[in-house]
Amino acid sequence: MFRVKPLCRLCECPTADGAVRIVQVDREKLRTWADNFLRSNAFKTELMEKQVEDDDLICYFCIWQTEFLAQVNNLDESLTWWPQNLELDRVSEELRKHFLEGNADQCWVPLEKIQPLHAFPTEQ
Repeated sequence: MFRVKPLCRLCECPTADGAVRIVQVDREKLRTWADNFLRSNAFKTELMEKQVEDDDLICYFCIWQTEFLAQVNNLDESLTWWPQNLELDRVSEELRKHFLEGNADQCWVPLEKIQPLHAFPTEQ
């Protein structure tokens, strides 16, 4: 049996590689960042209307992607909404390093239960 991971509020993918709770980020800066950079109007609306719950999660990949874009584009530190002192385990730290170097991507493949088109004939 497998356990389903909760979805990230930004990318809507499972948080299989780790996540932070929204209460760990600066919501005002997140609102500003979402308004300026996020394509998803639904999440921006939820942020503005404060429909985001404290237990909602943002996956490491969304944080790292934002961190990477901030470095590449020399964004003002006043837009830094993600936690700066995030304590990662050894595996997550290595994954972050590879992600920021451009050597790793988020990879999530949703699995579907496949129904056979035809039943195999039984031997008689």
